[in-house]
Amino acid sequence: MPSHVSCVERRQPRSAVRAITRALAKPGAYPNPAKQLVWVNAVINACDALDGLVDGLVSNVAACHFKPETVRCPGGADTGDTCLSDAQIAAIRVYGTPLFIPYRTGSGEFFYPDSASSSART
Repeated sequence: MPSHVSCVERRQPRSAVRAITRALAKPGAYPNPAKQLVWVNAVINACDALDGLVDGLVSNVAACHFKPETVRCPGGADTGDTCLSDAQIAAIRVYGTPLFIPYRTGSGEFFYPDSASSSART
C-alpha cells in the first residue's frame, strides 16, 4: 500500500461496501435489470459526447455530471421499468461514493473515484 494512503482510508473499504449494501437493501432501492438499463442508457446519452466522439462509451468520466433525477419517476414513486424511484436514486448516489482498497489490483489501482462511473455526481 502506498505510504500516502492514510490508515482511515485503509479501513474504508469495508465501511464503503457496507454502506452500499445497506443502501441497496432498503425497501424498493435495488433497481431491477430494466431500471439498471434505464440508468446506464441515461448516463451514456448525457455523457457520451463529452470526449468529442459519439461512440456509446463514456470516455471523459471526469466531465460527466449526470443527474439521476432526469430519469426520476413522477412523484418519486416506483411506477414501472422506465424510470427510477427516489429510493433507487438514493441507492445509486451511495453506490457512487469513492472506494479505497487496501491493496493494488492486478492493473495497479488502489482507489476508485466512484463506483458508478460518475453517474451519481451532481
